[in-house]
Amino acid sequence: MVDKEKTIRNRESEFRSLFDDIPLGYQSLGADGRLLEVNKTWLKILGYRKEEVIGRWFGDFLPESERKRFQDRFPLFHVIGDIKNERFEMLRRDGSRLYATFDGCIGRDEKGRFLQTHCIMYDTTEQRRSEEQLRESEERFRTAFEYAAIGMALVGVEGRFLQVNLSLCRMLGYSMQELLETDFQSISHPDDLQLSEECMRQMLEGEVYSVQFEKRYIHKSGHLVWVQLAASLLADSQGKPLYFITQVEDITQRKEAEQKLALLAAALEQTVESIAIIQTNGKIEYVNPAFERINGYKREEVLGKDFRDLKSAHQDDFSYERVWKLLARSEVWTGRTMQRHKNGTLSEVETTISPIRNEMNVVTHYVAIERDVTHERQMERQLRQAQKMEAIGTLAGGIAHDFNNILGAIIGYTEMALLKTPSENNVMRNLEQVLKAGDRAKELVKQILTFSRQKDEGFKPLQVSLIVKEVLKLMRASLPTTIEICQDIPNTSSLIWADPTQIHQVLMNLCTNAAHAMREKRGVLHVSLRDVELDSEAVIRYAGMNPGSYVRLTVQDTGHGMSPAILARAFDPFFTTKCLGEGTGMGLAVVHGIVQSHRGSIHVDSEEGRGTTFHVFLPKFKNKVSNEMGPGFNVLPRGNERILLVDDEAALADTVRQMLEHLGYNVLASTSSQKALEIFRANPDSFDLLITDHTMSRLTGIELAKEVVRIRPGFPIILCSGLGEAIFSENIVKSGIREFLTKPMFMGDLATAVRRALQSGKSPTGDLS
Repeated sequence: MVDKEKTIRNRESEFRSLFDDIPLGYQSLGADGRLLEVNKTWLKILGYRKEEVIGRWFGDFLPESERKRFQDRFPLFHVIGDIKNERFEMLRRDGSRLYATFDGCIGRDEKGRFLQTHCIMYDTTEQRRSEEQLRESEERFRTAFEYAAIGMALVGVEGRFLQVNLSLCRMLGYSMQELLETDFQSISHPDDLQLSEECMRQMLEGEVYSVQFEKRYIHKSGHLVWVQLAASLLADSQGKPLYFITQVEDITQRKEAEQKLALLAAALEQTVESIAIIQTNGKIEYVNPAFERINGYKREEVLGKDFRDLKSAHQDDFSYERVWKLLARSEVWTGRTMQRHKNGTLSEVETTISPIRNEMNVVTHYVAIERDVTHERQMERQLRQAQKMEAIGTLAGGIAHDFNNILGAIIGYTEMALLKTPSENNVMRNLEQVLKAGDRAKELVKQILTFSRQKDEGFKPLQVSLIVKEVLKLMRASLPTTIEICQDIPNTSSLIWADPTQIHQVLMNLCTNAAHAMREKRGVLHVSLRDVELDSEAVIRYAGMNPGSYVRLTVQDTGHGMSPAILARAFDPFFTTKCLGEGTGMGLAVVHGIVQSHRGSIHVDSEEGRGTTFHVFLPKFKNKVSNEMGPGFNVLPRGNERILLVDDEAALADTVRQMLEHLGYNVLASTSSQKALEIFRANPDSFDLLITDHTMSRLTGIELAKEVVRIRPGFPIILCSGLGEAIFSENIVKSGIREFLTKPMFMGDLATAVRRALQSGKSPTGDLS
């Protein structure tokens, strides 16, 4: 018995020795969480003596922040049965901290009731610190990655984005999620895919460790983004490729700058102006091909030579010295000189020599630009002629406006007098003649307005060949048999946007002038019509024309022709070579105005004794033709509505008022647009229609309409003017004005327009702003 007890004690001693000396801490907790047992390693780790810890609550050895977590988790151990990888931060006796990890099991009695925990404690402080350092390192990397100023991405070996930063997202216009759901191939320019995939292959096969190249990405909005891409391959410890880490720098601006420089270089080489870059010492550093063409010297003949050695080709000694003094003061010289080509021929050139400064504002070079203006000098005469015609046209338009007001009163009062004159009275015939004369005067004003390009009525898609054939039939009946008519007119021709009456007038005038030039002897009148395409080179010989598609009408005669002096004044108003009573001199002037109003151009070639040729170019009409027809009235419409009439010409206001009252309307007339506005503002519902002149002092018709519609939206308005409708068309559309009347107006036109405007009262009114 004694030996057995001794054996047990020996084993207990051995177990205790093993228990205390193992390098792992041990602890046992009772049901209340108090320490029942610890070994020496546990005490050594925490720096306590055994009597200081047995019976104490385990939470006493934890920081305040950990106690609550232990308190919450310890009851769970009663149920779980196993303790796995439980981590707590603990306090040593000296107050320092350590990290401990616990693994263990639950001890129970024979009935399965909880007795105590048995746990092995590992000091994982160093491991925990290593993990924290790793996390900190990863966090620093992640922060540097995510907030880097350039784009960064981790790309899988198959090309999918694994991780991207904000800069790359902003650069390409995608969100992070959108990029992570795609691969680089789908957003790369197709022409750059082969280069990208070849670089990937080289890294995957170990040929290179990293690559750097330029490529294009497609921004989410569709435009291209040029980037400088640097990529490296990351592999694991066994050398297995993991992913590529790429740095992406946006170089779009740099590439655009390079392209602009390349474009500039190409422009210098291809421009028609001669360009020479000269050093401050006078040595020629660069010349473009145009320099060779204008001066006749090859590039290799002048490079490195002194620019002043060419002075005889530019200007005389005095002028050259003056230019060089200006350049020495860093000033710009511009002038025209006669240029002698290497082969001896002369041409007029416009030269500009300017200093070139560096970023320090120091002159380092001069640039000399020469442009051959020989042809331009020839065109200036034509331009002066066009400007003269424009000035005369403006004057004619002003005269026509005032004359229209006078005619309006004459026609209006005459119509009213006719209404009150018995038909058997001789005065009736005289008044009718006055009215006919007024109508002829109205047509004359139309011609003046046509010449001044202020008239644009009756325009529609027109097939010119029909008009030409009609005119030639009329001319054949009126021309003497000594004049032969030859025509080259296709059965069909392209459409133009034109007024048929005005085109008819153009051809009649040109044919009549041609016939007059051949009246003293036999001759041939040749008229042709062709569709032509004029490119930028073809329009050089026609001033004021743009490249495009045209219909060309040619009228050619074999008459006496014109001298240069007469040719220069051919389109001047009231200029004529005809005898008194044979012509007014307005024919060709009106033709010029009509062609200009149709956005076309007319040109004449003539030589004394060899005839004259007129070329009329009219732009083709390419839009679809509408077949809609406007409504008309077979009888003079009447009404009884109340109308506000405004015209600052007292005579016109009075005659229009009488016309309207004769038609049954109640009319309030005013010669002041401001007073009329005050009347309307005071009682806007008492009127059904506003008729206003456009050109009035202080408040124009458009401005009055604007205020009236603001007060009463949808109110019908008729605008009257003697300058034609075209210049007001845009404002009419915007303001919602229902009708436009050209002065002078006849009672029938006025009655129709008033009725139409009143019946359109439900139409929406546009914005006048």
